[in-house]
Amino acid sequence: GPNDAGDISIDEAGFQLACGGHVTPPLETIDPSIFPPGAPAPTPPIYHFHKAPDCLEPYTSDYKGVSRGATPFNHGKLTGWALDGFGIYTFQDVDGLTPIVDECGGHFGPVDQTGDVVYHYHTRPFVPY
Repeated sequence: GPNDAGDISIDEAGFQLACGGHVTPPLETIDPSIFPPGAPAPTPPIYHFHKAPDCLEPYTSDYKGVSRGATPFNHGKLTGWALDGFGIYTFQDVDGLTPIVDECGGHFGPVDQTGDVVYHYHTRPFVPY
């Protein structure tokens, strides 16, 4: 497996893996029908994270400052999909607030300008991520 070297991990084959992510084949085939339209169904091997990948662009753009194009008062950006088919978003909720989440790290709320309410997850900068 990879070493946990911070922003970049190196796997056993020598590949650089961004933000501490790594590749692990799933133990079983994942049913692609559980994913919403537009969400890519995972196929083995699956690249994934065990912490918020806060060195990736969706995170860094939220914190680069308004004068450099950040949008601090918008909902966090989509960064991936959980295996249950729900989207995973960066730290901030609507209006840039800290989201109030359930025991699974998710909640119902709008994620874009349409205002449609959907269940989704937010990563957090503390355990559990």
